[in-house]
Amino acid sequence: MFLTSKPLEIARLRIEAGYSIRKLGEESGLNPSTIFKMECCDQRVRPQTAKAVSDALKVSVYDLFTIHSKEVSPHE
Repeated sequence: MFLTSKPLEIARLRIEAGYSIRKLGEESGLNPSTIFKMECCDQRVRPQTAKAVSDALKVSVYDLFTIHSKEVSPHE
């Protein structure tokens, strides 16, 4: 199982909360470059990171991340 970010949702909710990327980094305890990467592409994310961002934005993990049940082979 792994998670990927929903870039547009993270950016939208961050902006609605009035946070800069730096401020969301402070609120979540993450490096702002990590936040930036999650907003730029569907970045693979550790569960702890997903929880930190979701908690900082006061939303469910499911609002910001897609949970994948298995690794997908490039040949599938």
